[in-house]
Amino acid sequence: MQPATSEETIDERSQGGGLALAKHEEELDAGRGEPEDEDADVARVDLRCARCGRAGVEESGDAGDGGWWRRARPARPARRRRSAPCAMTSSTETAKPWPIGTIGMALGRARFRQPARIERMKQSLAAYGQLTPLVAVPRREGVELVDGFKRLAAARALGWTTLLVMAQPLDETGQWATMLLLNRGPSSMTTLEEGLVLRELSKTGLTQAEIASLCSRHKSWVNRRIGLLERLHPELLESMKLGMLHPGSARRLLSLPPGNQLEMAAVVASARLGPRDTELLVSLWRRTKDPLARRGLLSEPRASLAKHHPETRRPLVDPRLSPEGQRLCRCLHRLDAITMEGSRRLRAPPTSKDLEILGNVLRAAERAASRLATELGSARTIASASEREGSDATS
Repeated sequence: MQPATSEETIDERSQGGGLALAKHEEELDAGRGEPEDEDADVARVDLRCARCGRAGVEESGDAGDGGWWRRARPARPARRRRSAPCAMTSSTETAKPWPIGTIGMALGRARFRQPARIERMKQSLAAYGQLTPLVAVPRREGVELVDGFKRLAAARALGWTTLLVMAQPLDETGQWATMLLLNRGPSSMTTLEEGLVLRELSKTGLTQAEIASLCSRHKSWVNRRIGLLERLHPELLESMKLGMLHPGSARRLLSLPPGNQLEMAAVVASARLGPRDTELLVSLWRRTKDPLARRGLLSEPRASLAKHHPETRRPLVDPRLSPEGQRLCRCLHRLDAITMEGSRRLRAPPTSKDLEILGNVLRAAERAASRLATELGSARTIASASEREGSDATS
């Protein structure tokens, strides 16, 4: 198997770091040295939580006599350095190649298909191979996937037949807890996905307080995410799972009644609005009370946004530009629109009291505008030099 870096490294190492003991090994290298001769039979054993499968550290013996080394012995409770919702036990489970056709995805009902992320993972696997094994639960006819849905989808798209899988014996509660704990990074799981997992945990009979304790979170964190699902139309959940509706856009629709959510989602999809534009459109719809005006708003969403929010206007992008050049072009067009709006508001300034309160903000904006003017002048100079070189070459 080829070593992996790039996108897969970022995605997989953001999952809490629970599948590696690198930090513990660094502590050993830093100041504790090698074990003495009388401890030559000492072996390091991979310690994992019996419920959630995450790595832990067992503390045995005295710190002064090499007690940080873990001895090979029957499984027994172990303590983790960080707070953990369940006890740790020793395990010597290792990742093994597993046929992709026998990996179940029933737990994937709580995860959304995000084509962009799957495509990035596909490119990473094709270039570098698999970095981290999947985490799964053994079943009679194979394994049930707990973590690694993007890797599995990308591998299937590439036509792979096997993947490295680490099978852990987990009960129903442990499966969902593991999914949360291994995806605690900021970009690993959306808020609505977390809500789906928490709702599955509540179906096991746990109270919200017990779920919060299990996940090392506050009860309000659990309550907010489960509440999101109760306010979102079920059809929109299915659209998100199929990758037809962006999770960020769905979250912006939560302030609407369920029936209006469907109508607004259809408009968002047809106009190809992103999360930010969806938020602005929903805000305009809520401020507009006249039913006829609301219909006009939804019939021409981009025109309405351009009228009330000039910064959302889509510029015509030159196909000769590189992807980075296209992003810069869009940014400059937004800057132009915001500058026009700012100039209009400053020409009719607010009261002196408001200006006094905004003094620090005005000074910061002036400094930012000065830096931007310098950078724009430098870029314009380079562009002019390139134009002169091009004209000289053609003459």
